[in-house]
Amino acid sequence: MPHLSRIPGVLSTGDVLQWLSGNATKSLDILAQYWQFLPQPNNPKSGDYGFSKSDMRRFGADEGRRVYKALENAADRKIKIRIVQHSGFAPDFDQESADLAAGRPNVENATVLFEDWWGSGVVHAKVWISDKKDVYIGSANNDWKSLTQVKELGIYFAGCPHIAKTVEVYFQNLWTLSTLNSTFYTKQAWDTQWQVSRKVPCWSHFLQPKERCRFASPSAVQHSTCPRSWGRKNLAYTTWAVQAQIALHCLHWVHLI
Repeated sequence: MPHLSRIPGVLSTGDVLQWLSGNATKSLDILAQYWQFLPQPNNPKSGDYGFSKSDMRRFGADEGRRVYKALENAADRKIKIRIVQHSGFAPDFDQESADLAAGRPNVENATVLFEDWWGSGVVHAKVWISDKKDVYIGSANNDWKSLTQVKELGIYFAGCPHIAKTVEVYFQNLWTLSTLNSTFYTKQAWDTQWQVSRKVPCWSHFLQPKERCRFASPSAVQHSTCPRSWGRKNLAYTTWAVQAQIALHCLHWVHLI
């Protein structure tokens, strides 16, 4: 809606995303559902098809180009860029993020399919984190239409490392999830409230504690609420279960006789 007047004091999402890319000096982390910053009026499979170049300019499509160009410039400055995304949608799915990473070792993109972990769902969060201190959280997709044609709302935090650190935990969890094989880390759980069987990660609280692949491990035994969670037993279990290698990190060693 480029013809509408700006509300005083309200920032443009397109400007904010360009600032986050342009001001980044070290890192840029992005959570995205899909990518359509670049209009495709000549692609018969695109919703942009059939519109003229002047139409696209009038619609505000150049705003998407500017944001994508700012991302390319950040990548060319060797900024470390990490992208976690859904697989995207037709016609080009995640092609824009793939092009951004092509030939640039400082750009990594990972696709997380929630249906592999929970049976359904998509990465729906829209988050940009620049230099671990500047953050955008909002509803706008990485789509030129979200910047100019759709009513979206977001919050821009400038110079807020504490907030960035909190949001980064969520990003890092999804990044780690993208590296795991869901076949090995999912189970079926019975949802007693809705009376359905659910596919869940093996650390889900839908599972009984003894069925989970992750649990607290306190010491001494007096602090343990169930026999399995005692620290010494879990150390023994971890050592017994290892198949290839094990890494140990500890404060100090005391030899037991």
